[in-house]
Amino acid sequence: MLKLSVSLKHWHSLAKSSLLGSCIMASSANATDIYQLYQDAVKHDPIIQAASATLRSEQEAENAALGQLLPQIGAQYQYQMQDQDTNRDDIFLASTLDQDTETLSAAVTQNILNLNAWYSFRSAQQLSEKAVFDFRQNEQQLISRTLDAYLSVLRAYNNLSSSIAEEAAFQQQLDQTRQRFNVGLVAITDVNESQAAADLAKVSRLSNQGLLEAAYENLTLLTGKIYPYVVIFGDNLPIIDPTPMDRQSWVDLSLKGNLNLISSEYALNAAKFNYKQAASNHLPTITGSYTYSNREILAGELQQGSNIVDENDWVGALPDFESSTVAINLQLPIFTGGTTSANRRSALAQFHAAEAQLNGAQRAVIQQSRADHINVQTQIQTVAARKQAITSTQSALDAIEAGYQVGTRNIVDVLNAQRNLYNAERDYANARYDYITAIFALKETAGLLSAADIQALNQFAKTDSPATESAAYQEVESKR
Repeated sequence: MLKLSVSLKHWHSLAKSSLLGSCIMASSANATDIYQLYQDAVKHDPIIQAASATLRSEQEAENAALGQLLPQIGAQYQYQMQDQDTNRDDIFLASTLDQDTETLSAAVTQNILNLNAWYSFRSAQQLSEKAVFDFRQNEQQLISRTLDAYLSVLRAYNNLSSSIAEEAAFQQQLDQTRQRFNVGLVAITDVNESQAAADLAKVSRLSNQGLLEAAYENLTLLTGKIYPYVVIFGDNLPIIDPTPMDRQSWVDLSLKGNLNLISSEYALNAAKFNYKQAASNHLPTITGSYTYSNREILAGELQQGSNIVDENDWVGALPDFESSTVAINLQLPIFTGGTTSANRRSALAQFHAAEAQLNGAQRAVIQQSRADHINVQTQIQTVAARKQAITSTQSALDAIEAGYQVGTRNIVDVLNAQRNLYNAERDYANARYDYITAIFALKETAGLLSAADIQALNQFAKTDSPATESAAYQEVESKR
């Protein structure tokens, strides 16, 4: 590879001009690896927080539906002041009554036969279970979103490193071409070609600098925290076949473990019980109750005509009382204007819709698991091919440079060969990241993706290798 003309002093000054560039001075203690990023996301990601709240809401809805099947206990207290006048023509029969009473009652009600409440509870049970798998699906999606955000930084970093090296190589080529032009060995067109290539490389480098900063901003969107830098993965990251290797095994695993498919099955069960609930509104309900009541006269005064009757004389006419009542109540809906029948037909249509959605989900899982498996195998072959392409393009560049020195190749050939080499290096790095993404996607489709996969991947993190602009300059300088 051509030696690069960017000196240590030059790359250091360029790096310090960037917001991210100063991060190279940070100690390794500030490094963030992918597992640390994931732990932050678990605590602070708003999507997973909303999913957790939704899960709790559905679980409480199940408890509320269960409560309709359990005894209902209520109590009532009443304090009453009564002022009653009875006017009669006969003054001796006219009376005035003033009294204070209090009444305390309690009642227990229990559904004996209420299929509506029972099917409502069964439907809520299914929706609660569905919410559990919806939440687990959100947990898997959080792993995927964390991986995508992290790899976006590493992709931007590798693209920046490649564009820095490309710019330096083109600048060196421009300097050499100018020297050859000054001694009459090449035409001015060679200088112009080299200048154009160097200018385009600079544009690419500036663009990739912005993309790296934007990728770091996406990490903040995920967790709400600002990260000085994350670390790259080492070259020892294995590119291996998934286990099991055959495609049908992954289809079978996905049909058994895909979380969206399981959630759809619970949704279908909930729709079934919802239909039964609507149909049960045609049926009678039986309720049992027990009521206890106690009434006591606290104080009072009775006047008949012009005489005030002593309380002990009249209180027996309005005695305290205590009562207990046991009742069985049967209620049968006869006609509700067609509302009950309409609700039943609507619930049946919703059941059929859920059934069709489950069938669609099964087909989608089969197709997705096959596509994911194909993608993994493709990425394995792509990584190997990209790695070989680096060797091939390097050999081609060496040969073209030699030909240019003796006049059998022109400057355009050299510039294209250099560009091909840096593109090959960039494509190889991205192919490794595409392989990681493909493996995670295959496991997610099968419902097997977990935090353990993030931990396993994190073993290949290089805590002393930050993905920053200044580190990219330093990497280029180290290859001189």
